[in-house]
Amino acid sequence: MPVIHSATFSALPTTTSEQIAAVHAATQALATIPGCVWLKFGATLPNERAKGYTHQLVAEFESIDAVKAYVPHPTHKAFVEGNIQYFDSSKTIILDFEY
Repeated sequence: MPVIHSATFSALPTTTSEQIAAVHAATQALATIPGCVWLKFGATLPNERAKGYTHQLVAEFESIDAVKAYVPHPTHKAFVEGNIQYFDSSKTIILDFEY
């Protein structure tokens, strides 16, 4: 069954728009990981329900096994290591669901 993978982030106050643009560009490499059907990253729409969360990554994977292979994949690890400093990692929420 396909899986939707969602990661919700809260950018640090010191994170610049240029850094966010670089994060957005870097997400394109994630979409090339085997098993990823599509992947999108963007800013959350401003509203009170966002509770300080500023950005979201949403992707569809072919299966739960594809998600399990994605997490330790070198491209994903490099993305996290290269971009984690722009977000409050204690607030990051990662959720997956099958449909």
